[in-house]
Amino acid sequence: MAGKYSEKQQLLIRDFASENSLGDQSLPERNAELGDAKLGKKSTVEELKCYEVGLDINEASIQTPEV
Repeated sequence: MAGKYSEKQQLLIRDFASENSLGDQSLPERNAELGDAKLGKKSTVEELKCYEVGLDINEASIQTPEV
């Protein structure tokens, strides 16, 4: 991975940082946003694992000689 955060994560961080202070949103709203972000991260990690499995399968099929 080129950087510590993906482009999508960087956009979320930038958007979050550019929002007004906590006084503009209630704590439950912030918690809901955090829950959504955690769910998004979990699904992104699972998707990455699927791609890695696919890559492993492709690499194994390339290394397997045809009979």
